[in-house]
Amino acid sequence: MNKEDPKYVSQLPKFSKLPKDDLPKRDVFGRTILHLLILSNRSNLLQELLKNSHIKTIFNLCDYENGWNCMHYVIFYKRISCFRMLLDYFRGTSAKQNLVLATNSSLLEILKTKDRAGNTPLQLLDNDFKDLIWIPDYINEKSEFHISYRFKLNKEPESAKRASIKSPQIPWNHARGGSEVYMFGNNNSNQLGFGDSTDRSIPSRLSHNPFKKYNQHSLSIENLKKPRYKQVALSKYHSIILTSSGELFSCGKGSRGRLGLSNLSDSFKFQKIDIEDPIKFVSSHNNHTIAVTLQNEVYSWGLNNYNQLGYDSSSKSTSKGFTEKFELSPSLVGGDLRKNSAEIKGVATSKIHGVVFTKTELFFWGLNIGQMGFTASSQNIEFKLDDTVYKGEIQSTPRAISLRDNVKLVETCELCTFVVTDKNDIHVYFQHHHYKLPKIPVKGSSDKHFDIFKPTSLTKAVLIQKIVARSLGSCIILLDNGNVMSFSFNPDDYKNTKYLFVWRAYDHDMVVTDIDASYDGSIVLCTRNGSVFIKSSQTKQRKHSVTEISLPMPITKNKFKRLDNLNKVVQVFCDPSFSSFGFLRDDVDLLPLKLQKNDFVDDLAYLSCINDENTYRKQDQLLTLDHNYKTYVTNFFYPDRLANDEADEPTAEDNTGVVDLLEKKYHHKYDYIRNRKPRSSETYDLELNTIQDGSVNITNEKSFKLKFLDGPSDNRGFDCKITFKDFPTVSIGFHKLVLQLRSRPMKKLFDETNSDDLFVSGDFQAQYYKDENKLEVQSPINAISMALFIHFVYCNDFLDLNDEILNLLDCTYHLKSTFQIFDMNTRTLGILGVTEIFSTLLVENSGDVIVRLKDDEIKCHSFILKARSAYFETLLSDRWVNDGTEFLDFTDVSLTTFEAILKFIYGAHSDQIFDFEYLFDDTDEYINEVLELIEVADELLLFQLKSLSQVVLSDLINLDNVLILLTHADALSAEKLFMNCCWYIYNNLEILLFDPTFTDLSLDLMQKLEVQVIYFQNCKSIDFSDDCGVLNKGMLTNWFETDSDNLLKTYFELMTEYNEIFISDRKGFMGFKPLVDVKYELNKDGKEGKKKRDRKNSRRSSTVNNEILDFRNSIKTREKETYIDSSVLEEKNDDDTGFEVVNRGGRRKSKNNGNGVSPTPPWTQNGSASSSTTSLVSNIDTGRRPLAAPVSLPASLMGLSPFSNWASKSTAVPLFSDKPTTASRPVLETSSDWARKGSSSSKIKIGPMIKLSQKERKKKMAMEQNSDVVDNTQAVSSLPTNPWSKTNSEATVSDDLPGMPKLGSSKKTVRSVFKSTPLADAPRSQASVVADPVPSIRTPSLTEIMIEESLRVERARQEEAERKTLAEIQQEQEFAKWWEEETLRVQKQMGTLQLEPKAQPKGKPRNKKKPSGKEVPQSNIPNKGKPAGPKKKTSKSDSTKAKSKSPSPMTSQ
Repeated sequence: MNKEDPKYVSQLPKFSKLPKDDLPKRDVFGRTILHLLILSNRSNLLQELLKNSHIKTIFNLCDYENGWNCMHYVIFYKRISCFRMLLDYFRGTSAKQNLVLATNSSLLEILKTKDRAGNTPLQLLDNDFKDLIWIPDYINEKSEFHISYRFKLNKEPESAKRASIKSPQIPWNHARGGSEVYMFGNNNSNQLGFGDSTDRSIPSRLSHNPFKKYNQHSLSIENLKKPRYKQVALSKYHSIILTSSGELFSCGKGSRGRLGLSNLSDSFKFQKIDIEDPIKFVSSHNNHTIAVTLQNEVYSWGLNNYNQLGYDSSSKSTSKGFTEKFELSPSLVGGDLRKNSAEIKGVATSKIHGVVFTKTELFFWGLNIGQMGFTASSQNIEFKLDDTVYKGEIQSTPRAISLRDNVKLVETCELCTFVVTDKNDIHVYFQHHHYKLPKIPVKGSSDKHFDIFKPTSLTKAVLIQKIVARSLGSCIILLDNGNVMSFSFNPDDYKNTKYLFVWRAYDHDMVVTDIDASYDGSIVLCTRNGSVFIKSSQTKQRKHSVTEISLPMPITKNKFKRLDNLNKVVQVFCDPSFSSFGFLRDDVDLLPLKLQKNDFVDDLAYLSCINDENTYRKQDQLLTLDHNYKTYVTNFFYPDRLANDEADEPTAEDNTGVVDLLEKKYHHKYDYIRNRKPRSSETYDLELNTIQDGSVNITNEKSFKLKFLDGPSDNRGFDCKITFKDFPTVSIGFHKLVLQLRSRPMKKLFDETNSDDLFVSGDFQAQYYKDENKLEVQSPINAISMALFIHFVYCNDFLDLNDEILNLLDCTYHLKSTFQIFDMNTRTLGILGVTEIFSTLLVENSGDVIVRLKDDEIKCHSFILKARSAYFETLLSDRWVNDGTEFLDFTDVSLTTFEAILKFIYGAHSDQIFDFEYLFDDTDEYINEVLELIEVADELLLFQLKSLSQVVLSDLINLDNVLILLTHADALSAEKLFMNCCWYIYNNLEILLFDPTFTDLSLDLMQKLEVQVIYFQNCKSIDFSDDCGVLNKGMLTNWFETDSDNLLKTYFELMTEYNEIFISDRKGFMGFKPLVDVKYELNKDGKEGKKKRDRKNSRRSSTVNNEILDFRNSIKTREKETYIDSSVLEEKNDDDTGFEVVNRGGRRKSKNNGNGVSPTPPWTQNGSASSSTTSLVSNIDTGRRPLAAPVSLPASLMGLSPFSNWASKSTAVPLFSDKPTTASRPVLETSSDWARKGSSSSKIKIGPMIKLSQKERKKKMAMEQNSDVVDNTQAVSSLPTNPWSKTNSEATVSDDLPGMPKLGSSKKTVRSVFKSTPLADAPRSQASVVADPVPSIRTPSLTEIMIEESLRVERARQEEAERKTLAEIQQEQEFAKWWEEETLRVQKQMGTLQLEPKAQPKGKPRNKKKPSGKEVPQSNIPNKGKPAGPKKKTSKSDSTKAKSKSPSPMTSQ
């Protein structure tokens, strides 16, 4: 039955009216009905459940297995429609509907809940395309994703079917660039470039308009193309942005010439800096900037007080008595750089100097106070920094120094310079000294055990990817493994430099890809998945600092905070004061589309008279698609050719020869050489389908005459014909307009101003009759060659006839002469020439059909319309009833849209079709125009144009319009655009899920989107497809979803059977026993802890705790009738061991009834003396806390394994340890009482080990004889049944036995109450159980089940260790028999039963009442081989055992 079938829904309970007690009902994994509806993707039932008035009680509930709440399930399983339902609910219940994610909202609390692994719901998105195994290459013409396996083997591909790499990393590089720039923070100096001086509290995207290249010749396309960005440089007073095209832009305060705009004016928006050569690197400080070009030249501008620009400046200004030198525009830096021919690898600046470096050299200039690597001859210039005055010398021009190793990275500040070599060494230039810091320690390098194998990934040296050092005390380095470390440089102890971790990449998504830092060590970084984290080291807020700005989350000192509403960041930037920030974002690449080639040439060939007429030709083509040969894959925008475009190095392979195709595509997307736009000839179908169908059958002159005997057909709109004087019955039809365009003489001949005229060219002569539209050939000529010529005029190709037929018909010579006669326009040869010629017809605005539009009229040619469109093929045919007029009414279509349609019909290229005649104000207007074009093209059955329009819009998708385009694509049936929108949404779910437009999408649209999102998620599984491209469609849906009807019904009606679907022990397997973490334990119910928490803080606590608290409260409500004293004693008979449950205040003496003797049940006889249980009833004290009473398990735990310890304290601690433990089925605390930490409730404690002497034991046993004995049979009958517990299979011998019976017999005994000893000292024992105060069978509590199972396992282990063999038992029996006989024999020999000792030993007197306890000399004991009995080695314990087994006066009484 269909899960959406209303008949089935009626069989389920009304979710909107479910009782409050049924909502928290759980299955074996702790899932509620809310979790199950999300798992089964039943959005209709979820909508009904959300109408329940008690739904709030289960929103925060988490399952037992993962600690997931409802939002964890929604995000992990990508239940988009269910998310929409939940979001609508929270929006409706929120007081401020526009603030669904307010700081105190319920939704925000759910989203902040962490599961067992510490992940919030949004951290389970896992939507990074870098993790895909199957790559969506493109969207084919069937509107399906074409996927391919990500990894390719270049070496020996037959050796393995598939290659794979675990967690591959795809690094970003500057050649690719970023798609957008985000800025936020302090904007006092207009340095953010938004056009104002308002601070930004959240990251905001910069407009692309200041960075675009406007081209007046291509008004639309070039202006729509988004620029790419390479680098951002921030300072206190200005900002610099470098684009991928090598252009520099600046904004901020213009004083001191820092903007490089040749003036001192401030700029609120970014303006271009005039430098001829493309820029490669740029570095800036507060007042000056240095840039390196691709031609290896260095430019600088700004303040130049210390010659930090590398040259002398002519501009000067006087302010407050000081004269400052500066440069307004970029100027070339000379010095030793003029002699340099090596490629410059980078640049760095400080307030007083600059440095650039090559592979082997560094070039310094500016004020040298010891940071340049060479000494200063005269230190006559003072520089003050942090209240310290430094002296140095000005290096006016660049000076080179060299290193032994190759230079990899260079970072500099005012006091020192850090150089990282390719050997991963860090060199420091400070105070005119050169220091080499110790290497970064390798993990495991300090191990002394060299014989233990360690993987290379753990022992290889880490590589430094980036270093940031704004000061000596805070140096930050980024390692290749994604970790971030810091160190402080101390020249007095530099050999002991310690590297401290700032960030550890615990997950592949948390691998750091870029960092930046400030003076005080504050750091901003971005991770592999594009998240941004900020950590501030500022002790107090500074004026105009970022901490003044109202951020989405407060910045806490020395604690990382993630920035919301920002993703896919690849580079981070900050100013030295950590007040302004810039982020370079690289959006996901949109998928190309596979399109059918333009069939314009084939449609023109159909107009040739040689082809047969087919009035349904275009309609038939709508149903046939060629998916193999007549297609091409394309985007709309392609990278421009830049001056730095060179062939990059080939894609790196690993040592197994595996190539990552996804990484290859990622890096080549914006590479002009490797990603070029398809040529125009590749987008047109040049194979003439009409000719290949066999419609042309010209084998001789007779067949030719038969084909053209009746003259041209009027259905194709021939307006002229060619006749022959030699063949008066043969005529060849053609269109005058076509021949005019292709032949210069014909254009002159068919001029309307001329009357009938004679056309003569050499021996050729023809007469044109204007009134009859006839061209009569009067000279002898081969008529077949004339037909072939006319065919070439239309399709620009010759008819494919074999040479034998051409020679037979004598056509070759006549065909050449015909071309000469008609003087074919060579410019029109080739497909581009044909399309260009026909596109000129639109400029002339000529034709025989007038189309009336919304804002104008336009003329066009009916024969072209019919040949190109199935819609016009029918509309302009004789089949369509019309009044004979040539007017077409399209008053709902604009002129711009219909002109684009005519461009396509007349064969224009895609660039010309979408290059509209006027400039749109913004991209949105252009998108609206293309959307209208899609709608009209769909109505006119121009599906190729519709696909082209979707290509254009696909490359214009961004975060602002993707949801709107998704809605339009669904309404217009633009499947390719819809799928590209889904791909973009999947990669930006964390941003778009909470977009206001997202909640306005229809439920049907949500479900369609969800299907595509699940498709992309399955692309991460290697089993999603095979090598032939066949999808595993079973992965698109799970069995929980397909069989949800039966599962939900079973959940409500048969919980036990429902749980057995997931975990079953019918075959004897033990039930599933997960452990509950300590963090899920709660405080005592109804009581607050010592430290009270306000309501706001309590909301932030784990919602799982609230659920377990509710569960335990449900048990406690059923236990209020019985109150028992918390001091419970339990003993072990054999050697006086046991444990005691005491209150927190200390052990209390138990109060006994009467003489304190507990009732003792009789021993049971089952062939072997089985262990019996004894119930001990304590006094009832109503002033004590309640103890577990006979209760039944709540409905929420139906189906739970009897051995399960869910929602209870973990039992992972060994039972026989110093920690609290229990014996067999004691009546203990409830589950809620178990977790009461820090309160006054009792805890289970192990009593001290107390060994009673034999005298004390006998005294106790004498006291028991005087006490009232409770009927044992009645005590046994009152015990509850434990179906899960097992009885001991061996008997235990009591101390009270009168003789030495054989094992297996038992007698009635009376047990005493005494202090217990630890269970660890007790051998095989008889467990005693405290009897229930109410003599009725009850269901044990969850805690009792947990303790009983633990004890059962431990007893089985102990019994196994103490189990004796049959030979040992027989030997003991023989020894006991021999001992008894030997004792009687010795007594008879001595003549008396009581022997008086000659001397009393010191110490304890011998007991005269126990003759059996008299020791026998070892010499009197026979050997093991004698018949009297086997020899047994005696010891002190054996002797004591023998004494205890002899008859005693107490037992004989």
